[in-house]
Amino acid sequence: MKHSAHFRVFVDTLIQVEQLEEYARAHHRTAPWSVFIKVDGGYRYVDQLNRSPIALLSSEDYRPYSRAGLAAGSRAMTDLITAVINAKHVRIFGFYSHFGRESPEMETS
Repeated sequence: MKHSAHFRVFVDTLIQVEQLEEYARAHHRTAPWSVFIKVDGGYRYVDQLNRSPIALLSSEDYRPYSRAGLAAGSRAMTDLITAVINAKHVRIFGFYSHFGRESPEMETS
């Protein structure tokens, strides 16, 4: 009986897509990387990339309770999807999001 496994990678930055492309070229990888694109589900405040609160408030991609990934309608998400579509060695398998907890406004004492 033949067994096979699938290794899928989560991506949420253009740099990750570029690194997968570089690795595939350097190691003569013929099978494309199968990736999930991470979508921001919200509900956890994160100072992304250690930007100041003022920079975060002015960013279109800022979500006050960001968890992980990119905002669904953001320019960054559009750019990431476009990069994967145009990549030779990377293919979208699906999208991943995690809704982990209530927002602070919903928490009860």
